[in-house]
Amino acid sequence: MTGVWQRAQMTPADLRDHVLSAKTATGLSWAAIAEALHRPPAWTVGALFGMHPMPADVAVKAGALLDLPPDVVSRLQRAPYRVAEPALLTDPTIYRFHEALTVYGPRDQGAHPRGVRRRDHERDQLQAGRHTPGRP
Repeated sequence: MTGVWQRAQMTPADLRDHVLSAKTATGLSWAAIAEALHRPPAWTVGALFGMHPMPADVAVKAGALLDLPPDVVSRLQRAPYRVAEPALLTDPTIYRFHEALTVYGPRDQGAHPRGVRRRDHERDQLQAGRHTPGRP
């Protein structure tokens, strides 16, 4: 019964920390993980961050690939429970915008191939005097 209680207490941040630690330990890229799971990279990152559930067979495969503990594999299979602030419920547009940022923001930040690298590239180009604003 203790295992069930521990799984219920795993927050999205805990799940994300487990996955990121395992990803770092294995040295795999998001693209490599997605390819091994036969899923798109954006879907894979979103599922591994707990934004949407994984089918059981995919969660088990991800657990084996990343050497995740059984409670994390179990958590990957559950749908997230999203709670909005009461103030957001008054305007459907703001609610949907908030939901999109909550659901897709962390996923897209982790999966985007040019996210941090592009910033680093632009900084290096600027320091070298070769950066043209508006061009990668």
